[in-house]
Amino acid sequence: MKYKPIDYRIAIADACGITDFRETVLQSNSNAHSAIYYRKHQLAALADFFDITTSDTPTKEDLYARIRTHLAHQTSEYPPPTEESQTDTIESNRSDITTDGGIVGTVSYPADKFAFKELISIATALDISPDPPYAEVEMRRLAGSSIAGPYLAKLIEAAYVDLYLSANVGSTTADRGSRAYYPHRLEPVHEIPESATSYPRCYRYIVDSSFNNPEYDNKDVFNAAERVGADSVILADELHDIDGTIEAVLEGLDLYKDHEYDGDVMIPLQPPHDECFNRLKAHGIDTNQTFAIGGLKDASDQRKIKATESLREAAGEEVALHGLGFGVTEEIARAIRETPSLLDSLDYSTPVQQAIGTGANGEERLSTVAATAGAQLIEDLRKISPLVDSTTNKTLADF
Repeated sequence: MKYKPIDYRIAIADACGITDFRETVLQSNSNAHSAIYYRKHQLAALADFFDITTSDTPTKEDLYARIRTHLAHQTSEYPPPTEESQTDTIESNRSDITTDGGIVGTVSYPADKFAFKELISIATALDISPDPPYAEVEMRRLAGSSIAGPYLAKLIEAAYVDLYLSANVGSTTADRGSRAYYPHRLEPVHEIPESATSYPRCYRYIVDSSFNNPEYDNKDVFNAAERVGADSVILADELHDIDGTIEAVLEGLDLYKDHEYDGDVMIPLQPPHDECFNRLKAHGIDTNQTFAIGGLKDASDQRKIKATESLREAAGEEVALHGLGFGVTEEIARAIRETPSLLDSLDYSTPVQQAIGTGANGEERLSTVAATAGAQLIEDLRKISPLVDSTTNKTLADF
């Protein structure tokens, strides 16, 4: 049987008593479950299993580096990296490192996940092997989708960017949950009730800082994200104020170091975005994080595109960029298809906003709203993929 990286991740987590990782994979509604990586608390548990000493507030990069260094002494198949680079990869150019297997040459490891070869080496050190198949039906389940699972999965995989829906279709705490499946969800912190202890079924869930509600600060964002188990948060910023945004971001990152929330953070930028990015970078901000392009929600499509192009030129191809409230207009979609590296993700609320008035009055009208919004979301996924430019299946007659 040909094993996948996720098979090794689950087996390693099980062997080390990290039971919530298997549960995370099985409960995921995403077809891209192979992209589910260890979170910081799970890495910390793995380090504890190996009796690896860490600082009181280790970063994910620290945990990866320490685990790699420890395992380098356990198996000759696992050359140790240096700690010189904590950017996109951890590089080792030391050709004079001697292990049980002899002399080791150049090694390159991702900083934010274990490479497949590393997972195999860890499993070897633990003397375990994967035991699939897992509950494939559960992992592929796309409950409540407006379209059959495999077809939605194809659209999600084909899209050049991750498309986040930033509006509710059923409250976070609704008794029956969301009425439709959306792969990526974003929710402002002020819309998340104190009683919420989990988020709607989706692949990735982001808690936004609610710039229209200044009474909510970064602490409120982290508290809500930790309570519902969010994958990422967008730190607070100051609309059209670079100085205020930089100060808010730095304060947010300081708070993040000591907070129980252990998901990812997204760094908001205000225009001019390239200047804001460079000034934050000068403050030592880790460019491995996603940077969110703010302050342009009501701007023209052309301005959004030009601002993103300018930021991309300043930040480089490897930095992840998110368009806050960009939407999927014809012009934005065309720009993404023409330059797939322009953005990595964006969010909007358009499908739900346009569907609000649909359906006759009475109970369960929100089900109609959800289905209508879902149809628009599916079409927008197509528009930011190469599928709409395909020369085949242009009309229903082709089927």
